[in-house]
Amino acid sequence: MSVRKYKPTSPARRFMTVSTFEEITKKEPE
Repeated sequence: MSVRKYKPTSPARRFMTVSTFEEITKKEPE
């Protein structure tokens, strides 16, 4: 998996990580 995990220092960082994961999921359908 090429998911970049940012340090959850702030809610924004966690949101960015989730957003990146969602993009990868959309590109790779089940």
